Parts: sequence; C-alpha cells; structure tokens
Amino acid sequence: MPLQRDAYLLHAVHFLEKINAEDDIYAQNSSREILLAFEQDWPHLKSVLEWLRAHLSEEGLVALTFSECMNAAARLLETRLSPKQRVIWMKEAVGAAEIIQQPDAILSHLNNLGLAHLDSGELTEAMEAFSSLILKAHERGRDDVEMMALANLGLALDRAGRHHEAIDTYQRARTIAVRIGDATRSAQLTGNIGVAYKNIGDIASAIEVLEDAMRAIGALGDIKSESKILGNLGIAYVKLNRPDRARENFQRDLDLSRSIGDPKNLGQALANLGAFLVDEGEFERAETLLLEALDIAERLGDNRSIQLRLQNLEACHQRWQR
Repeated sequence: MPLQRDAYLLHAVHFLEKINAEDDIYAQNSSREILLAFEQDWPHLKSVLEWLRAHLSEEGLVALTFSECMNAAARLLETRLSPKQRVIWMKEAVGAAEIIQQPDAILSHLNNLGLAHLDSGELTEAMEAFSSLILKAHERGRDDVEMMALANLGLALDRAGRHHEAIDTYQRARTIAVRIGDATRSAQLTGNIGVAYKNIGDIASAIEVLEDAMRAIGALGDIKSESKILGNLGIAYVKLNRPDRARENFQRDLDLSRSIGDPKNLGQALANLGAFLVDEGEFERAETLLLEALDIAERLGDNRSIQLRLQNLEACHQRWQR
C-alpha cells in the first residue's frame, strides 16, 4: 500500500505542475491546443484523482493533494465531467479542504460547486453555494472572491427569472470591481447587466449596455467575454426585428468561438446562429450547425443544452417539411 500511495502522490504532483501551467493558459483563451493536451492526459489524471477521492480520510497529505488538484484543474474539468459529476467531485473537494483547514481553498471549491450546480440546472443549490461563499469571503475580507460570488449569484438569479434581483446583484459586484480596480470584471459585469435587461424585455437598454460592455471588453482583449456579448447582442437584435444586425453578431460570435476552441462557448454560438437561421428559412445550414451544437452538448454531458438543441432541431425539421 505505501508503494501504491507514493506512486499516486508522485503522479498527482506531476499532473499538478502540468495542470497549473495549462489551466492558467486555458483561463486566458481556452486554446484548442491546451484542450487537446488535457484530453490526452485525462485518463491518467482521472485515475489519480479517483484514487485520491477514495483515500481522502486516511491522511492530510492525500486531502491536500486532491484539494490542490481540483482547484488547479477546475476549468479544464468542465470539458471532461458532466455537471452532475462535477457536483459530486466539488463537494468532495470542499470536504477535503475542510479536513486540512484550508480557508482559501474552501472559498475556491465553494465557487466551483456553485457553478457545477448552475450548469446542472440546480438553481436553488447554486444560490445556496454562492450565498454561503459571499458570507465567508466577506468575513475573510476577500473582496475579489465576494465580487466573483455576487456575479455568479446574479447568473443564478437571472436564470431563475428573477431578473431585477440579478441586476441589483450584478451592480453590487460591479461596485466592488470598480473599488478594487478590476477593469475586466467590471466590463464583464456590465455585459451581464445588459443580458438581464434583455431577459426582462427592455431591449433598448439591453443593446445600449451591451454595446458599452463590448467597447470596454474589446479594449481589454477579453475574447471569451467578447464572444458571449456578441451572442447576446444577436438575440437582442432579433427581438428588435433587426435580422441584419442579428446575423452579423451571431456570425462574429461563431467565428470567434471557433478560434478560441472552448467547446461550451462554441456550442452556444452554433445554437444561436442555427436557431436564427431556422427563423430565416435557411434550414440546411441551420441543421448542420444545430447537429454540431448537439454533438458538443452530448460530449460535455450537458443535459440542459441537449434538450434545447433537440428542440431546435425538431423546430427546424418541422418547418423544413412544410
């Protein structure tokens, strides 16, 4: 057993060093090369993480190693585990950090747990995780974490249809971002506020705020956020009955998403343009894009997106046959 333990811990340290380097790059631009490298490493890393999970209670070093690996690989794990699986693993990561009394790691794992609940469609659980994180971050004087938790709570509220509460929550987060000088997060939060206005149905305000966010994010070079804003601008222009501007934004979003290589962003961009093309009567290209979006959702184990893509395809086929 000691030899097996030492071997797994040695592998964990090796992967931890590699993941830290890869995940830092992935956080910036989700490059296709990093995702491919992680895909090749995943079978080995998965076996290491599963061994660590099975032995968490045996000693502090195992819990510490698992906690650090889960923290480093959190964003990359979104591409390999289903949201439901991530919920289970992130709960274990919180438990591991509590075993070794790692307050900062607890904050990080709580945020990732909330995001996993959010991606699973478990909005109440997501709100509970983010609300707990806000209190813990405030107690520790971690303005950066409190800002992030407020931003993610806003996402959950907006998805739950509580759009006005979401806007208030985003504004609280943006106030912190401005105070601590985080221009990127401030611009992203401006975009989130624009999306909430779109969801309320205040399209004029939505476009005005989203365009402001687009200018700020473009100046900062944040291409992942730029992609998301382009998609939401496209939806807003559809509601404004401006198909020309909608098409322009959806296509720019898709082109940018392909260059980034992030599967989650790409799947949403494909679905946005595909659904738009169904309404425009361009069924053949719409079907191609929606099938690609469905394939991505299935590979990610994203049940919510799978159902939405199937609904899009059904609408496409019904209208195509008329």
